[in-house]
Amino acid sequence: MSLPKDRPGPTFPIPSSRLVARKWKIALESPVTWAPYLPVAGAFAFLDIGVGWFAGLAAAVTAGIVTYWKSRHTKLEGRLIEDLVRESNAEQDKQLVKEVRYLQKNGHGNYATTLGSFLEKKQQVEKAIHHDGSSLSPGKKEIESLIDSIMFGVADQLHRLSQFDDRLNRPVIPLSDEQRFHLETSREEVAGRVHEAWHLINETWDNLGTLLNPAASLTGEDASHLELDNAISRLKREHEIADRVRERMTAEWGEAFGEAETVSRELPPELE
Repeated sequence: MSLPKDRPGPTFPIPSSRLVARKWKIALESPVTWAPYLPVAGAFAFLDIGVGWFAGLAAAVTAGIVTYWKSRHTKLEGRLIEDLVRESNAEQDKQLVKEVRYLQKNGHGNYATTLGSFLEKKQQVEKAIHHDGSSLSPGKKEIESLIDSIMFGVADQLHRLSQFDDRLNRPVIPLSDEQRFHLETSREEVAGRVHEAWHLINETWDNLGTLLNPAASLTGEDASHLELDNAISRLKREHEIADRVRERMTAEWGEAFGEAETVSRELPPELE
């Protein structure tokens, strides 16, 4: 089995040249860019305006078009990045499905199943990263890039394992004991690398929330806030002192020092 030389690379980083080319394509194909020049050309052709007027109108139209696209630059770039990410992931998945089928076709169904499981996990991680349409943080980009690298690295190693199996189980040329030993040792190392990658990609999936937003995953002691906790404790003590004073004054002097109706002394339930 030969691996393709034109495999898609990781989604990130997105080449700036690809992004710029896509911007130009959208801008040039948009009527917003070329339609405003039609009246200017018509005025020059049919109204017999001078070259100076024509140049001035064309310059004004050009300035307006440039201002329009600049005002939409951030929104346009965000949409283009989303499109490029979807296209990249779809291209990667298409190639990996081909390699799954190739392994299956060549009698290595177990490796095809393994690669299919990796592909499913890759798609889960990518869906979780992009599901809310929020901006792509450096952490999201790094995780997706690493997952992409692991995927195609695993595909390479499964390809190597299939070659080892063919050589060991279906040798065209007989193997000496020494050759078999070296092949089996190498096969174990490659298989171990695939198992490690599977463990890592599963661990990444299990901890994805923490990796993408560490602050939202604090628990126990990590979730404490010293200043706020001290302020809450002090305020509760002040309320308790006020309660005791009020109770004493009420007992000694009657209802004159009772609870004011317009002031609530109740703490929120979570502070009781």
